[in-house]
Amino acid sequence: MKIGIITIIDNNNYGNRLQNYAVQKILEKLGVKSETIYYGNRLNKKIKNKFEILKKLLKTYYTEIKIKLKNVSQSKRVKNFKNFNKNIKTVNRRLLLYRKNVQEKYNYFLVGSDQIWNPNFGRFGDVEFLTFVPKEKRIAYVPSFGVSNIQKKDEEFCREPLKNFKAISVREEAGKKIVEKLIETNDVEVLIDPTMVLTSEEWEKVEKKPQNFKYNNFIVCYFLGSVTESKLQYIKNQAKNNKATIINLNDETNEFYNVGPSEFIYLIRNAICVYTDSFHACVFSILFKKNFIVFERESKGQSMSSRIDTLLEKFNLNDRKYKDGQEIKQINYALLDNILEEERKKSYDFLRRAIEV
Repeated sequence: MKIGIITIIDNNNYGNRLQNYAVQKILEKLGVKSETIYYGNRLNKKIKNKFEILKKLLKTYYTEIKIKLKNVSQSKRVKNFKNFNKNIKTVNRRLLLYRKNVQEKYNYFLVGSDQIWNPNFGRFGDVEFLTFVPKEKRIAYVPSFGVSNIQKKDEEFCREPLKNFKAISVREEAGKKIVEKLIETNDVEVLIDPTMVLTSEEWEKVEKKPQNFKYNNFIVCYFLGSVTESKLQYIKNQAKNNKATIINLNDETNEFYNVGPSEFIYLIRNAICVYTDSFHACVFSILFKKNFIVFERESKGQSMSSRIDTLLEKFNLNDRKYKDGQEIKQINYALLDNILEEERKKSYDFLRRAIEV
C-alpha cells in the first residue's frame, strides 16, 4: 500500500515541517509506505478577479521573497530546515497532479494536517480538497481551517468536495462545526495534531542541539504575531526572577534565530519555560511536560486561536492563557498522560478504518 500526502511545504515554519514528518512516521508504524507530494505554488481556479490574483500571487511568494532578502542568519535557517527535510520523503509531481495516471500511483491520498484548508493562505483549491481522485481514495487527516468560520463563497466552493471524502477528521472543534454544517453530518472526528501522536522519545531521535549552544538555564520565546511591550516586560521579569537567558526565536539578531525544526525540538525540551502564541510550541511543551504560557496572537484579520483553544480544553490547560501579572503554576502532567494515550489511540483507530489496515 502507498499513500500520497498533500500538505503545506514551507521551509520557514517549524509546525508544518514537524507535522509532515509525524504523518509519515505514523503511517510507517501502521506498515504503510507514503510520500509527500510537492505540487508547487499555484493559484486557485476559483479566483476570478485580476486584483485578487495579484494579491494572492504576492502572498504566495511572500515567504520566498523574504528568504532571498534575509541576511546570512536566514540562509543558515533555511539550510537547517533543508537538513530536517531529509527525514521526509518528498516527490515533485507538479505536473502529474493534473493527469489521470497520478491516481494509479497511490492507494489513497491524505490531505493534512496543518492549516491546508485555511482560506486565507491562497491554497483553498481543488488539490487541497482532492477533487482529482475518486471518492474512495480521499482522506482528510486532521487538516485545519485555522479560523472559526469561513466566508459564504468559500463554503460554496468546498461543500461538494467535502461530501466526497471517504473519511474526514479535523484538528479543532471550529473545523468540525464548519464541515458538519456544510455537509449535514455528525461523523467528523476531532483528533490531536499528528505531532502529538508520536511520543517524546520518538521526537528525541530527530532533535539536534544548536551549534555552539552553551546555556543550561533558559526560556524560549516563539511568537508568530507581534508582541506588546507589556508582554515583553512580563517575560523579561520572569527570566530575571529565574536567572534565565531568553532565547527568542523571532528575533533576527538572536544567535539562535537560524535554528531548524530539529533544534527547535531541543530548545523546547530543555527550556525551563516556553512563552508563545504558536500552536506547535504549545504541543511540544505538552509533549515534553514543560511549563508554558500562551499569549493571544496579535495580528490583523481573523483570529486563528481555535486550534489552541481546542488543544487547551482537551488537556484541561485553560489556565495556561496569559493574564496580566499571573503566577506560573506547575502543571501536573501525571493527570494528562491518560488523556494523551486515549487521543493517540483515537488517531490510530481513525487511520486504520480509513485506509483499511
